[in-house]
Amino acid sequence: MTTELVTNAVEHARTPFTVTADLTGGRLRVEIRDGCTTQPVARLSPSATDISGRGLLIVASLADRWGVRQAFGGKSVWFETTPDEK
Repeated sequence: MTTELVTNAVEHARTPFTVTADLTGGRLRVEIRDGCTTQPVARLSPSATDISGRGLLIVASLADRWGVRQAFGGKSVWFETTPDEK
């Protein structure tokens, strides 16, 4: 999920970005902050031949929660999950 959101920052925001991860109370929160204010939009049904456009769908299907928030000078895209204990 992290690589999907970082890839979006590289390909679409095209600004410097930061990645933060926080594990609190058994819950992992990863946040990618970039300098672009354009909101990401998940493609609802990419075709089988599309070579991109599935990143946010992957994040939405795997994360417990995810979202986007406006941040000073850009935005933050984040997800939360509870890692499996093995």
